Amino acid sequence: MIYQDGVYGIVEINEPVILDLMGSAPLCRLESINQYGAICYRLPQFSTTRFQHSVGTCLLLKKLGASLEEQISGLLHDISHMAFSHVVDAVFDREISDDFHHRFYKDMLVRTDISRILKKHGFKPEQFFDQEKFSLSECPIPDPCADRLDYAMRDFLIYRIADHDEVQQMLANMTVRNNKIVFLKRNIAKKFGFLFFKIADLYGGPLNSTCIRLLADAIKIALEKKILSKKDLTLVDEEVYEKLLQSGDKSILSKLDLLKRVEVEENNQEYDYFLQTKIRVVDPFVYERKRLVRLSEVDKEFDQAYKEFFSRRSQGVYVKIINK
Repeated sequence: MIYQDGVYGIVEINEPVILDLMGSAPLCRLESINQYGAICYRLPQFSTTRFQHSVGTCLLLKKLGASLEEQISGLLHDISHMAFSHVVDAVFDREISDDFHHRFYKDMLVRTDISRILKKHGFKPEQFFDQEKFSLSECPIPDPCADRLDYAMRDFLIYRIADHDEVQQMLANMTVRNNKIVFLKRNIAKKFGFLFFKIADLYGGPLNSTCIRLLADAIKIALEKKILSKKDLTLVDEEVYEKLLQSGDKSILSKLDLLKRVEVEENNQEYDYFLQTKIRVVDPFVYERKRLVRLSEVDKEFDQAYKEFFSRRSQGVYVKIINK
């Protein structure tokens, strides 16, 4: 199968289990789940899907020489996402942990056609229960992992803070040492790290955070009024969005209307929302002189920027809506 990817270009996918999983219902569903959740209704250019990101994570793992088992884990890591991705975390007041969907992951492995496909190819669903053992695919912040690296590079391109050649340079500089994804050159690691600060500021910044809150509030109202059920959140984005639109509820419709046009500013004196989200940050590993070190350990400028970023984001953001 020839696959066209926004980061990795034209690639050939020929592993039967990967192809079968890509065609499974849970993976196909992710084609209709937006990666960003809510800001796509305000800024349509944010159109990356969970499917594109999941396949990309798998492709990156393959490029880095990861085992087929780890590639499968990377492909499947987002199968349990609800509609609108992490918006549902805000619905249930889990913005900081950002993990509501994780509780459904094992069920998705066992109770869908993914189970049949895995068994067909000699794997067991239970092999993928513990995502922590697949540390190249996913690992705790601030380590780089395929999940984090893939969505970052996609967003570098969408935010236009790096071009395709720069992303390819980063890709060419990544390798695996001591079961960690590392950069071979410090200057490339540093470039990646500083670009990640920029996209992380947008993830946790006032506009994205407000868009998530507005859509989460609309969903909360719909749940309280039984316009939506919790089961509805397992549908895809547009199905749930259409239910909200068709509700005719003025309080819901006002949230959706504002979502499409909202303009905000940070204002800790007069604010409509105080918002805190998961802090996304990367402290890249560098392989120098046959030794694996964090960038913050060998680069004072990055170390200072990292500490300042983490401190600032830990304080949350006070948002004023300026066009209610």
